[in-house]
Amino acid sequence: MIGALQADLRHLDLKAVRPATERRLDATAVHYILLGSRLGTRVLHRRWLGATDAAVAGAGRYLGTTPPTAAWRKFCAELLQMPDQGTEADRITHDACILFDLHLDVLPALAPLRQGESDAA
Repeated sequence: MIGALQADLRHLDLKAVRPATERRLDATAVHYILLGSRLGTRVLHRRWLGATDAAVAGAGRYLGTTPPTAAWRKFCAELLQMPDQGTEADRITHDACILFDLHLDVLPALAPLRQGESDAA
């Protein structure tokens, strides 16, 4: 996935936006965001398929990767075995919220979409 993202960014002549500070986050929260968001990109992939902008159309490596459906199912089964309350559950939820916020924080840093450009980029 990282290689596909890097290739798409190179194609679009963009660089990854990194958070201002590094944090240690719970691995379960990271997996939740990573696996869950990858499944969500299937919607974006369908929109990307209709892209008419050449730059956008050429940057579909990440969106075209196979979603980790089996890994997501396994992860969900593992989550069901974990306590849904307590210190560990609170830490996982807190760190997942931090990751969601990191995604939202980079939105202002992205250039506004050009007229007619697909937001699937």
